[in-house]
Amino acid sequence: MLVELNVVEQRYRVVLEVLEDGLPVTEVAIRHGVSRQTVQHVAAPVPRGGDGGTGRPLPATAAVCAPDLGGDGAHGV
Repeated sequence: MLVELNVVEQRYRVVLEVLEDGLPVTEVAIRHGVSRQTVQHVAAPVPRGGDGGTGRPLPATAAVCAPDLGGDGAHGV
């Protein structure tokens, strides 16, 4: 019986084959009918550091974005 996998399941299998089973990226790409670059992208380590796994740079901190308010910290409110 042929089972159809959704995109997340397909990517998960690609990652397992490369990282857990140690199969070559080229072999996994051929097996799944995708490019070698796609397998490399999907199986790339997810950066840690509060970005939620998006790989996007974190926004600048408020201290960097805040205008210079003077040394006393008063906001003039």
